[in-house]
Amino acid sequence: MARVLVTGAAGFVGRAVVKRLRAAGHEVRGSDLAGGAEVAAVDLRDRAAVAAWVDEAPVDLTIHAGAVSGPMAVGADLAGTFDVNLGGSVNLLAALRGGRLVHISSNAVYLGPGAPDGLAETAPVGSDEPYGASKVAAEAAVAAWVGAAGLSAVVLRASSVYGPGRRTAHLMRRLSHAAATGAVADVSGPEGNLRQFLHVEDLTAAIELAAGLVLAMPPGRLETFNIAGDEWVAESRIADLAESHLPGLRVRRTPPPRRPDEGPGGRLDCRRAADRLGWRPRIALEDGLASLFSAERS
Repeated sequence: MARVLVTGAAGFVGRAVVKRLRAAGHEVRGSDLAGGAEVAAVDLRDRAAVAAWVDEAPVDLTIHAGAVSGPMAVGADLAGTFDVNLGGSVNLLAALRGGRLVHISSNAVYLGPGAPDGLAETAPVGSDEPYGASKVAAEAAVAAWVGAAGLSAVVLRASSVYGPGRRTAHLMRRLSHAAATGAVADVSGPEGNLRQFLHVEDLTAAIELAAGLVLAMPPGRLETFNIAGDEWVAESRIADLAESHLPGLRVRRTPPPRRPDEGPGGRLDCRRAADRLGWRPRIALEDGLASLFSAERS
């Protein structure tokens, strides 16, 4: 079993990763900004604190899930977003001095919609949106450490992640809140805000497979994978499914605005993850939403 560090261990994805790895028998040390039960309080922006935490005990693998979690969390704090997503990644890379890393990135790195059958990992990156740009920069830092310090790394570009326990703003939370309060939820019409929703358990399965791969990789190797849900759906489709699980939900379908929780304009091609990792999403969108809305009601 591996000795694993997990950043962002008190966050939505990080908590699920820690739970999965411990259930598999791995020895896990987690950190997060605020800390918590069995989670060290470490600010990724503090290089000395990050180095001290990394050096507390030997480590085989690091999973970097600590970050500003998406466009909806950026607001007006562009500098803060880069301080965490780029600066925090650089501080972690400097502390690791090589080693093995699974880096959680985002579909927000891509420039545009790409080919009809989806964006492959070789598609151009270079987002001019602040969150996406910070993730592009963090990926570049990982690549630099691979080339210069012998780091072995797997980068996972995840699509819109959902599931029980997510606290930041997102479509499903808006719908649940509207049903609970009697408010009207605005969603885009049939062609608006198309996304591939990825259940958090499918993402953690991909992370576990990526961990196994990177542990077997030679030094100085980098692999990148798209990780996304199967269905390419509009907000209105999510609202249709939600109405059968959230009594009293009222929805107003509107022309598609650009909102801070909107995904980028392209579907991801995940065939490389299937071929190299043996990964495919297992949780159907309808099943995942049913369990999510059940948990939200309770």
